[in-house]
Amino acid sequence: MQRIFKTAQKLSGLSRTVPFTKSKQIELFKYTGGRWLYNEEEQTASRYVEFNVDEIQNVACAAVGAQRCVTFKKLGEGSYNKVFALNFDNGVEVVARLPTALAGAPFFTTASEVATLEFAREVLGIPVPRVFAWSANASANPVGAEYIIMEKIPGVESHHRWTHIAKAPEVFPLLDGVLDIERSFECAPFSQIGSLYFRDDVRADLRDHPLFRPGSLPEDDPELYRKLDMAKDKYRIGPIADRQWWRSERSQVTYDHGPWSDMCSFLLAAVDSERTWILRHAAQATSSRCRRFPFYNATAHLELLNMLALAIPHIIPPFTLSSPTLWHADISHSNLFVAATGPAEVQGLIDWQHSTVAPYCMQATFPSIFTYDGGLINIPEGRVAPKLPSHVSALSPDQQVPYRLHLKLAMRHKAYEQKIAMENERRMIVCAMPFGAELALLPYHVLRSWSDSLVPLRKALLHLRDTWQLFAHEGSQCPIHFTDNELQNHEQELRRYTKYQESITSLDDDLGCGGDGWVPEDEFSRVITKLKERKANWDDEVNGGPFPYENGSFSFFLS
Repeated sequence: MQRIFKTAQKLSGLSRTVPFTKSKQIELFKYTGGRWLYNEEEQTASRYVEFNVDEIQNVACAAVGAQRCVTFKKLGEGSYNKVFALNFDNGVEVVARLPTALAGAPFFTTASEVATLEFAREVLGIPVPRVFAWSANASANPVGAEYIIMEKIPGVESHHRWTHIAKAPEVFPLLDGVLDIERSFECAPFSQIGSLYFRDDVRADLRDHPLFRPGSLPEDDPELYRKLDMAKDKYRIGPIADRQWWRSERSQVTYDHGPWSDMCSFLLAAVDSERTWILRHAAQATSSRCRRFPFYNATAHLELLNMLALAIPHIIPPFTLSSPTLWHADISHSNLFVAATGPAEVQGLIDWQHSTVAPYCMQATFPSIFTYDGGLINIPEGRVAPKLPSHVSALSPDQQVPYRLHLKLAMRHKAYEQKIAMENERRMIVCAMPFGAELALLPYHVLRSWSDSLVPLRKALLHLRDTWQLFAHEGSQCPIHFTDNELQNHEQELRRYTKYQESITSLDDDLGCGGDGWVPEDEFSRVITKLKERKANWDDEVNGGPFPYENGSFSFFLS
């Protein structure tokens, strides 16, 4: 009787929330976006987020001044977040996002993103979602989980229009919009490396540290000066929110999560974090559990990390290239929203999770949204435009179609490159740095060296050694040394490592699966059957390593 009465109340419109049965609620908590071919139990468990479905709607209602939530549905989910779309009786639409356990450090991940969103919107004038309500403390709110309730950005993800835009006047607003956002990043002269927070959300000893470098505010731009001056009391730099620094036992307070005063301290902290983890936990870790083949012992890891630690003080660029700079972690087609029709004007940039204030030379890299790496068209040096290969004119019109599409994409890559060359000398210096690409990825290679194999880190060290005279401080001696036997072994291991990765890519393409063996739900049965066939015919020697899709094998998100 009680259950019937409550249902009648909800159906009569007295409730503020959309009703869900227990089984329907569990569907909201679970990952339902697909299946995994291996390690599935751990993969799904790490993406399970339980919360109070009624309370998230109540919080959202109060935040937007609505009486009732009309619809509540799962909009999407990935490894780091569950995303829900909410519509209200006053016509407002919002997005509610709840982080999974894979997203990173509890509290810091959400608190930093919200502060970064507000700083980007209010201070830098970047079009980002407005936050209506949020909580970074799962145990202290009625929802029972961390959440951000934010504005729904209009328009469409830029990939929906990217290959269809035919005329330059339609694509230039997107190009200029991204460049405007990137210019804005360079306007805030932060004092430390880490991530951005509201002042009250960092520990007490960090609240007294200035947000910006003393005397660095731009007096020649009164409006920007005013905004930065107002921000200096509201925000602070705190621990880095990049999830790689918080994986597994790295979340313990005994690891240095920042903030740091300079680039050298930042990079040395990454090395020390991985060394500390290896010394404390490698002996107890199963040799191959969720690690990428080939495996190396702790001694081999520590030798390379120690070598890198000796090199770091000699490879720090001048402060103009290493100053602490805020940047978006992934300016990609899935995160950039543009107008649905007409000129592709930027409507908003979403997903600021894991954003950091890091050295400029590690942030101001070529954005993926304009990067052409399709392979059909060469990107020429200098101010020369890409062209179709000479043999294309002999192809049929149908055969020419992909080349002409790739040419269009290559031209956009070149247009962005030329804009940077004409307008921003500092970024061009970063793009031309001989060790620049590896430098940007150095913390990643270091913090994942135990799980991702030593081959990428050793390869980066060898490149640093080979470019030392071009990149390192004048007169410094390179501490990176390998014997002839070690170099020969590395070349063999690199060939096998590369072959293994190519074999896995080929397997993924054949099975039609994504990273970590992910497949759509409706494809699972078919792919499992095909997987067994591929496994029966797999040759470890020919493919460069063991069959990758076994329970306990390497999974990026579980390592």
